Amino acid sequence: MGYWKASCSVLLVCIFVGLCSVHQCSAAEVDAYQTAKLMVNASSGRPIPETLFGIFFEEINHAGAGGIWAELVSNRGFEAGGQNTPSNIAPWSIIGDQSSLTVSTDRSSCFERNKVALRMHVLCDSEGSNICPAGGVGIYNPGFWGMNIEQGKIYKVVLYVRSLGSINVSVSLTSSDGLQILATANIVDSDVSNWTKTEVLLEAKGTNPKSRLQLTTSRKGVIWFDQVSAMPLDTYKGHGFQKELIEMLEDIKPQFIRFPGGCFVEGEWLRNAFRWKESIGPWEERPGHFGDVWMYWTDDGLGYFEFLQLSEDLGARPIWVFNNGISHRDEVDTTTVSPFVQFARGASDSKWGSVRAAMGHPEPFDLKYVAVGNEDCWKKNYRGNYLKFYDAIKRAYPDIKIISNCDGSSHFLDHPADYYDFHIYTSASHLFSMTHQFDHTSRSGPKAFVSEYAVTGKDAGTGSLLAALAEAGFLIGLEKNSDIVEMASYAPLFVNDNDRRWNPDAIVFNSSMHYGTPSYWVQKFFRESSGATLLDANLQTNSSSLVASAITWTNSVDGETYLKIKIVNFGNRHVILEVSVDGLGLNSQLSGSTKTVLTSSNVMDENSFTDPNKMKQLKGNMKLWIVVATYLLSTVLVASTEAGNMDSLAEDQTGRDMIIRSVVPKNDDVVSGAKSTQHIVGINNLCVDVFLELYFHGNVVQLYPCKSDGDVNQQWSLEKDGTIQSKGMCLATNGTSPGSYVFIYNCNEVKASATIWKVQKDGSILNPSSSLVLTSKSGKSGSLLTLETNVYALGQGWRFADVSKPSPKSIVGLLDYCLEFNKNVPKLAKCVESKTEQKWNFYADGSIRVEANTDLCLTSDGNTKGSLVLVVSCSPVSSNQRWTFGDSHGKDYFPILNVNNALVLDVSYFILNLFEIIIWDFNGGANQVWRLS
Repeated sequence: MGYWKASCSVLLVCIFVGLCSVHQCSAAEVDAYQTAKLMVNASSGRPIPETLFGIFFEEINHAGAGGIWAELVSNRGFEAGGQNTPSNIAPWSIIGDQSSLTVSTDRSSCFERNKVALRMHVLCDSEGSNICPAGGVGIYNPGFWGMNIEQGKIYKVVLYVRSLGSINVSVSLTSSDGLQILATANIVDSDVSNWTKTEVLLEAKGTNPKSRLQLTTSRKGVIWFDQVSAMPLDTYKGHGFQKELIEMLEDIKPQFIRFPGGCFVEGEWLRNAFRWKESIGPWEERPGHFGDVWMYWTDDGLGYFEFLQLSEDLGARPIWVFNNGISHRDEVDTTTVSPFVQFARGASDSKWGSVRAAMGHPEPFDLKYVAVGNEDCWKKNYRGNYLKFYDAIKRAYPDIKIISNCDGSSHFLDHPADYYDFHIYTSASHLFSMTHQFDHTSRSGPKAFVSEYAVTGKDAGTGSLLAALAEAGFLIGLEKNSDIVEMASYAPLFVNDNDRRWNPDAIVFNSSMHYGTPSYWVQKFFRESSGATLLDANLQTNSSSLVASAITWTNSVDGETYLKIKIVNFGNRHVILEVSVDGLGLNSQLSGSTKTVLTSSNVMDENSFTDPNKMKQLKGNMKLWIVVATYLLSTVLVASTEAGNMDSLAEDQTGRDMIIRSVVPKNDDVVSGAKSTQHIVGINNLCVDVFLELYFHGNVVQLYPCKSDGDVNQQWSLEKDGTIQSKGMCLATNGTSPGSYVFIYNCNEVKASATIWKVQKDGSILNPSSSLVLTSKSGKSGSLLTLETNVYALGQGWRFADVSKPSPKSIVGLLDYCLEFNKNVPKLAKCVESKTEQKWNFYADGSIRVEANTDLCLTSDGNTKGSLVLVVSCSPVSSNQRWTFGDSHGKDYFPILNVNNALVLDVSYFILNLFEIIIWDFNGGANQVWRLS
């Protein structure tokens, strides 16, 4: 249990019906309420399975096609209308009229598994009697209810083209009406008589969430197109997934991904079931299929391989659900056991492992769980088919865990299994009552996998607070029964708001926006539970609407141990909950802990595109007495620290729990071996960033806007050996002369001296072997980092810190007057709290910036005693704009030193204007010490 020691602290939490804001309450108010007590023993508990909470992805609601898969073109292979030609090419449409072109389909494609191609006969020309209209004629694709094209981003368009003559085709991203050209390029070729693959990169010059891709020409002739794709170049870890949506998954720390369904796996009819072999290999050769359960076409660009890759990228265990010869309407007695396990896990020289290797992943995927079918237990052929799959898989891969569709929570299974599926969709009140569903389940035999659960129906709407709170209560029950329940996942995960096939869902999106429903936010409350320790917690209450649990876990980033208490009040009774925690370390203080709540003014409230954060996690400091609303989920977070390391628990603006430490530089010359602190923040509060989140030997490192919630490519640790690492790779230089670039390298594959750094007192990061320091020469987002001679420039100041925006402070000096910005010349003036000219921000680069204009920096006009101090434009190459704090001089007062010249901020006594600000040698006078207010 680490360093939890025998002591006792008490925390009182008041839960009542009424306003849904948080109030302080007095002891007199407490006496009027019904009471309950939660007694937690922090020194006694049992481990929670590392796999407990994960996610279930199903291709439903256009979750994949038009969702997490970044392909912008709908029906890119013209196959959605079926194998018969002429075929329906929707949503492709024509630019021009019948006098200028005709469009049809034929079966002339070069791809054997998808033969349909589009034939465009252009009747007009750039000259002659039938001149093409301005802009040309052709075809366009609006994507999935509009393509979100963003200025400055690059999009890769791939298409296959054939023509009997020369071509001149414009490939463009435009507004929905075609009038605004966002990006364009021409394909000019004199010989495309054979099918030719063409790629173009388009950089958007504007933004439009309802854009389209169009292919146009003004040259007479016949052109065939096939497999037309458009994707943003910047995708999640470079693997084709929409970054914003996958980052929402990353944020809930899923321990597994169950995929690709669901009913999607079965199909309404077997002919439309998902077939993994047709979803691997080059994307152009995948035939796609019509998902007849959810009634839309998928090109299967998001296939078996991509799901395995996504699991790996998220650090989640893949759980593959495969069709076992049964659909909704038909079934077969199958004897075919497909080699899908060999594709995932086989050696790179095996038959199917070699296919995986050819797709760019020679190493096996970590597939250790498979589910035989989906909701098929009652079907005639299920048991017989299941046993064939079970025997064949166990013979070849005995370590793989096999999941049965049959519920084993109330009776023993009549067939072998490692896990059994448990699905529940029901009302809010019923799901909350199922908090004790597994209390009396047998502890022997297969473990439970609650692979689909949610509140549905009128209680849920499209994602209500009421539904989320019932789900939270249910999950607390699963935590408590995690000795028999080893995995659980909410369903469905995603919905494209343009095609709601199911309500509610965890994450709602359209082409350009997304938000989490309250059910999504509930997942964040439980993201630390997997692999944590479930503490003994005894809830004494007469209310059946109150549930609670307590866990501890060690944060892998900061090494601290945390205790979290989760509380759900699902009733309409006023309750005061007294929480006593026994076994906490002597340095752990409940009164300084963080509380997190999920609530609103109405239990049927929902988030929306217009108000996406109406309900989200709200955090604040935990007091001894608090009042919170009923119908509410709340957590209490406590940090335990070792003796002599009394850090305080707080929250940064990104919503992460964090440990706050001193930001005043230490007095020693070099600070090394510091604890991990997620970000390296530099000039203009930009962060050191691994380009495109790609971790390969030799990728560049850039300056980039600091991301929320600690994206891994901005998380760095200063190791005791002097290396600075992100995701196990070292920050290193490729040379020892000024201008040498900084990269990430495999630590053991580069000269050791290139990877050693020292964080110095002045805020610079020194490479000792070159005597040069880490530098951003331009200070602009996207600029690459180099090594340069230390001239104490703004672009050479860094801090290992959180990414919170600086909090403006008043700088109070002589006569208790405040430093004030006044036409580029600072002065002392009577303090006025509301004046932004008297508020200053202390940036990580060492600059002091006036709140009225944060592009202006406090600057010494020279390096000699008596030099004036000005407020001028911040510059990455300026040597006189970095400041630091000296040792304290009396209570709360300290000098402010210029890093370059070591002179201090001084109020001049030698001129008529008493309040002129200069720099001078430090002598300890009252005119040289300052405090922040």
